[in-house]
Amino acid sequence: MLDRVYQVIPRPFVNITLFALAGVVFVRFIFPYTAPFVLAMVLAAVIDPAVNRLQRRGLHRGVSVLLVLILVFGFVIFAGTNILLRGIAELQEFAFGGASRLMVDLAQFEAWIQSYQALEDSVPPNLFEVIEAGVQDVNDFITDTAKMLLSAVVDTVKDIPRLLIYTLVSFIAAFFISKDKKKIEAGLLRLVPEHKHERIRKIRDGVLTGAMGYVRAQLIIVSITTVIATTSFIILGVPYVGFLAMLIFVMDFIPVIGPSLIFLPFAGWSMVSGLFRQGLFLLLTYGCIAATRQMLEPKLIGDRIGVHPLVTLFALFMGVRLLGVVGFIAAPLIVIVIKVILFTADEMQTGEEPSA
Repeated sequence: MLDRVYQVIPRPFVNITLFALAGVVFVRFIFPYTAPFVLAMVLAAVIDPAVNRLQRRGLHRGVSVLLVLILVFGFVIFAGTNILLRGIAELQEFAFGGASRLMVDLAQFEAWIQSYQALEDSVPPNLFEVIEAGVQDVNDFITDTAKMLLSAVVDTVKDIPRLLIYTLVSFIAAFFISKDKKKIEAGLLRLVPEHKHERIRKIRDGVLTGAMGYVRAQLIIVSITTVIATTSFIILGVPYVGFLAMLIFVMDFIPVIGPSLIFLPFAGWSMVSGLFRQGLFLLLTYGCIAATRQMLEPKLIGDRIGVHPLVTLFALFMGVRLLGVVGFIAAPLIVIVIKVILFTADEMQTGEEPSA
């Protein structure tokens, strides 16, 4: 049936559509029930280089896996606990009074406009009423956002027992997946004809290399840009540095837009509030972050697994529309997996076909 479809519609378009639909179906209907085991497979792939290195030094593979997982588990618990406690403390302070520090002072803004005679003469009489209504909407949005974020964190705290169970299951599953990697691979390969084993191995290696390379590269880039942003906040003496750093870290995963969702409104607020040096410094920091990303991204991700930001942005938009918040994380990975699978398939087709 696919051969007939290929005669009417170009093969790459059909393959991309099928892979995308498979990714959406998996994330929407299968992943919620298999999340700990999917995360276990990802974790096993991440720790595999460290496990192999310990194994080459004479340690049994099971012991190597256990040691690496203990280190990872300890780091996750330590970092997660500290980040959560710091985030709750700062959000509580921000939600109950601290948000007023970010609200625009209308009187100061009016005085700034009136300080320029030429501007004052051209201002319509009812402009300040419109500005006042707009500023009030912005201030209400700041307060509501602070309370919403605090509520989300509190809900997360309430869900900690379930998260701990998921984490424990994931780590146990990752232990067996990594320890018995060769046995599991051999068992799965028995389910398909022998002449297709080589093709499956190449696709598997390509998907793992591409997806994990993309994730690692993005983590490195995002970590560097977060350090730059946090340093600028510390220099400026901005309150809630910990909370803003976490927000920047998350926002930086959004392609094209990224930290601009934080820096540009913050710089605009600084200008309106009369803090011109702070606003200019924030704009310079954002420019530095954008330049750093542009320099590092091609080198760390590379042409073979790189995806154009516009394609990633489109995938992100469709992922959020189809899958909700999960699509924010899943969409870029689906895109990179599709690209690697198609690249590997084309590579296999240009090579010699294995004989049956």
